[in-house]
Amino acid sequence: MFDAGGSALAATGFVHAMTILAKIYPISTQSYDAAMRGDFDHFEPIMKSRIDLDQYWHAIHYLLTGDATCTLLLSGTQLPIISDHAEVHPPASIRELYERVCDKSLDQIMTNFDPIRFDELNIYRPLWSQDQEPEIRKYLEIFLSKVKEAVEANQGFFIIIM
Repeated sequence: MFDAGGSALAATGFVHAMTILAKIYPISTQSYDAAMRGDFDHFEPIMKSRIDLDQYWHAIHYLLTGDATCTLLLSGTQLPIISDHAEVHPPASIRELYERVCDKSLDQIMTNFDPIRFDELNIYRPLWSQDQEPEIRKYLEIFLSKVKEAVEANQGFFIIIM
């Protein structure tokens, strides 16, 4: 069986034929500036420092921003030369995010995880359940650690959602 969006259904719930994932690469101020100028010969994401948020990127976005828009963070500029959703975020916006959440514990942030509300808001990944809380927590911790590293190194982010 398939739903209206073409996703396969299995006895255990929704199984996506194609899962939407997010990858985050730190970028220097120079790479951010190059991307903003359209100078992609000098745009160099730090490949070895990439993190993957798997299918939990939208949940993390919502938990940190309270916004259900289908994106990851709100400060990015879309790069039109890439077919996937790809944005660059300046170091200042990563610092702003860090300052907004650095004094909150994972437990405090996770109090906003409500599977029913996530489904009502269409947070990506249908049929949320309380069983997913440990996975979200794991990816949120990875993401917050990368945000802290980026702030300490004065880096921005290059985010691809595909």
